[in-house]
Amino acid sequence: MDLAAFSETSHTQRAVPTLRREFRAIGHRLALGRPVDDKFPVRHSAGSFRGKSSGVVVSSVFPVYSFEDKRISPCVWASSRLLHAVVQCGHLPVHVIVAYLHPCAYPGSDKHDINTRILAAAASILEGLHGPSLLVGDWNVPADSFEPVRVLREQFGFQDVAQLCADRVGAVPEPTCKGATRHSFLFASPDTIRYVRASWVGAHFDLDSHAVLFADICLPAGNPVVMKWVSPAPLDQLEIDLEMSNATAVESSEDLLLKVTDHVEDGDLDKAIAVWSNHVEEHLLSHSQSLQLSVRKYKGRCQRVAPRSVKLAPPRLKAGRPSDFTPEVYSSALRVRQWTKQVRRLKCYVQATVAIEEGRGRPGLKGNQGQL
Repeated sequence: MDLAAFSETSHTQRAVPTLRREFRAIGHRLALGRPVDDKFPVRHSAGSFRGKSSGVVVSSVFPVYSFEDKRISPCVWASSRLLHAVVQCGHLPVHVIVAYLHPCAYPGSDKHDINTRILAAAASILEGLHGPSLLVGDWNVPADSFEPVRVLREQFGFQDVAQLCADRVGAVPEPTCKGATRHSFLFASPDTIRYVRASWVGAHFDLDSHAVLFADICLPAGNPVVMKWVSPAPLDQLEIDLEMSNATAVESSEDLLLKVTDHVEDGDLDKAIAVWSNHVEEHLLSHSQSLQLSVRKYKGRCQRVAPRSVKLAPPRLKAGRPSDFTPEVYSSALRVRQWTKQVRRLKCYVQATVAIEEGRGRPGLKGNQGQL
């Protein structure tokens, strides 16, 4: 077992060091959601080893890191029911979102609203990721009960791994809850589906109510080059002055018509559509009221007639130590990774300079005072 996701854990703050030692003994690293509250009051000032069963954990033989996106409401992270972990499989980062939802949450109840909010937070993280990613957990109800899950399936191509593997052999997915229904799910992104081999349910004597959902996903150790259609950011995200845009559209329409007509007469319809699309993009962007950064990510429609070769996943953002600077929003963009590295480097220089001025620091550090 290379990777395991746990729902309904009861790890408290006091139990975290012990859990890390025990998993380290079997060769696994841990990424834990926020510790849960103690289940019973105890006299010990450090708290109890046993907490409420509402936590989530990811363990793996590979390096694993966890992040808390600042866009997500602090209440969601404080619930201990959501975890965003990144597992580094060789050179390939794999994002794993684990969500554990409240049981007995019928539609219209407060608990159902909280569950929907948790899955909406998970979906918002997944929508901004590229490369292999998984959404997994014990949800205590059918997956189609939640609108965020339906959006991930219909608009972003996520698939239920158990259902996918059952459809391949013309079978029905096995139940995971008391042998009666499915409450544990594993959804995979389109970049992960290509590596799915099989999925099955296994019973364990320690888990009398909930069976274990297994999946065989053969991910590459490297970051392979794949063919992808690269789409620009949607223009719907911008505030555009449509009244002014429509008023000035007529002025440049004649020149655009001539250019498009020339390409149509030459029989180059691809070039004609590309010229028209580029003109419309530039026209709308010139009347944008909210555009502050580069317009490059909003341009490029109809410019390519074939997919391009890209890496399956961008490099992950390095988590660093707890005291290191971390961006408020997880992003693997090149500029974000460069700035994060530079800020951490400058922070180390500041700490080294302060240590020298106060007479602290290693001998080698004092010798490089002039260089610092």
